[in-house]
Amino acid sequence: MTPESVGDPGCAAEPSELRALCDYYLFKRLRFQKSYFDRQSKKADVNSWSARWKVSLWLFYGSVGIVLAHGLVALLLATTLASHGDAEPAKPQRDRVARDFSEDL
Repeated sequence: MTPESVGDPGCAAEPSELRALCDYYLFKRLRFQKSYFDRQSKKADVNSWSARWKVSLWLFYGSVGIVLAHGLVALLLATTLASHGDAEPAKPQRDRVARDFSEDL
C-alpha cells in the first residue's frame, strides 16, 4: 500500500460500514478478551492463602492508613510550630553541621 492510495481520514463512513466494523471489533476483540479473562479467573485458586487472607485488601488499606498517618503527623507538626511562634520549621541538621565545619576552616 502506497501513501497515495490511502483515502482521506476525514471522510465520512457509511452507517452500514460502521456497524460492520463495530460487529467485527466486538467479535474479534471484546468477546475474545472476555473468554480469556473468564478462563484465567477459573484457573485462580480460590482457596489460596492470598485469597483467603485477602492480602491485597490488607496491603491497600495499610498503605492508605500510612498515607493518612503521615499527613496527620505533618499537620500536627505544622500547627504545633505555628502555635509556638516558629514561622519556619527547623533547619535540617546537615546545614548546622556544614556551617560548623566551615567555621573551623
